[in-house]
Amino acid sequence: MNVLFVFCEGPHDAQFIGRLMQESKQYKSYDEKLKDYIQPLGPFFSRKFLSKSVDELRIGKPHFPLVPICAYETQDKKTLIFPISIGGMDKFTQAIDLIKEIENSFSTDVLETSGSAIKDFSILFIYDADSRGVDDTVRLFEERFKSHYDRISGLTNSTWMKQRNHTLSVFVFTDTLGETGVLEDLLLELFRNTNEILVRETEKHFSTYFPQPAANADEIAHNAKRKKGVLASCGQMETGNAGAALTVVVRDTNLLNGAFNFSDASTQWSRLLKHIDQAFI
Repeated sequence: MNVLFVFCEGPHDAQFIGRLMQESKQYKSYDEKLKDYIQPLGPFFSRKFLSKSVDELRIGKPHFPLVPICAYETQDKKTLIFPISIGGMDKFTQAIDLIKEIENSFSTDVLETSGSAIKDFSILFIYDADSRGVDDTVRLFEERFKSHYDRISGLTNSTWMKQRNHTLSVFVFTDTLGETGVLEDLLLELFRNTNEILVRETEKHFSTYFPQPAANADEIAHNAKRKKGVLASCGQMETGNAGAALTVVVRDTNLLNGAFNFSDASTQWSRLLKHIDQAFI
């Protein structure tokens, strides 16, 4: 058994990975209760919940631990996938802390001593290119994580690199032009594949009422927020999703049913699926 931890910027990004797994038919939801998880996964995630002090909580402002948004396994049950929301690319110190916990809990010695069925783990970071572009996003990752990883110099997008006790990779989402952009660009494309009229009319509404960017604003970042609104609004047209957050929309909307064309190997979702499949080769 192998375990892949997928570090995503936000909860709907992590949920997109889960939806991609589901739609590909190569994976199925891993619905076990924590107590029934393969050891030491159960205790590892349980400690994340128990480590939160009740005294530090604020009513109306819950602070969730870094635990998976969803869980999937391959059809042959040889690999588990855990997408986790880190809270943004700037939360790299929290990401490093989590990596250290994973390395300690899933070291070869620990796994062998406990007789765990888990043999290997990998970590995949998924980011938006934003206005930086793909190469600068990877370089920024390298700069921020070199304090922990001593062998990431020369890391490139969508390649696996061996570290001390696991493999590591970065995958960067872009728009359809392939250099800058965000996941929301791809989601809008997928929504259009299912209901182009709905997306077009919703975009018209947002172009009228959504605030215009400030004079020196990052245009891609501003438009990403507008696109989030368009996506959530489109998904909320389904009665089951009325009032739902984008995370729920991505998980449940019918607009993504059959929207992925997996026969086209050039799409980013097809490339991401292939990349995930290569995590333990």
